[in-house]
Amino acid sequence: KALTQKTGESAWFTEALIRGVMGGGDTHARLAAARELASSAESANDPLLSAWAYRAMVSIDPSDERARAAAARLEGAVRRHEEELALARQAVETSAADGRAVALYEVVRLARSLPDDSQALAEALVELAEDSLVPRSSLDAQWTAPVEDETLFAEACRVAERVGDYAGIARIARSRLDARGPNVRVRGVLVA
Repeated sequence: KALTQKTGESAWFTEALIRGVMGGGDTHARLAAARELASSAESANDPLLSAWAYRAMVSIDPSDERARAAAARLEGAVRRHEEELALARQAVETSAADGRAVALYEVVRLARSLPDDSQALAEALVELAEDSLVPRSSLDAQWTAPVEDETLFAEACRVAERVGDYAGIARIARSRLDARGPNVRVRGVLVA
């Protein structure tokens, strides 16, 4: 937490808390992770992630009335967000190749704060990370290198690892090495 506060980068801290809540094991540790995640998500103004953490707290400790009330308070926003996510998934399924990336980015935007949808998030991120190594058109290939987003690659690896999609991680790491040549960090992803 101290490193997160110092650097301003909270992705791995949030990821650790999500995994702490999702992981089976010590009930007290899961509850502590859910409480910290709810607090952190509210500080970051992420009501969907805090609602998920509150719901997890209620499932771990059904007698926690504060968590139940907080989850109920945020339920309307969660329901609307889940409806938007369902529409975005339909858009991915029905979109043509040139519009697919836009629809996938929408799925990513909507699923980021809903850990229950980690599988869909991982699939979208891995596909986008693979797609980011391909030039958008022949004109783009003439004038610019392929779009490559370090943040997208890192998030794809992190979320794919959360859901156990190691084949997806290997695929995007190999694609990245093939497209860009030697890279110690990407090779490290393959070794891990």
